[in-house]
Amino acid sequence: MTYIENNYDTDYLERVYISGDGANWIKTGLEWFIKSVYVLLSEEKEKTTRERKED
Repeated sequence: MTYIENNYDTDYLERVYISGDGANWIKTGLEWFIKSVYVLLSEEKEKTTRERKED
């Protein structure tokens, strides 16, 4: 069991947000936590957008 399963009533849990910079090891959390959703940090979105515009 994970920390969340041990400490929260998952029947009432709607989502677990995992935010990060897009690294694969952070996204792996989606496999570990039930009802998890990955959210890219806004700074990384801006960086990616700038890089694409420059290309």
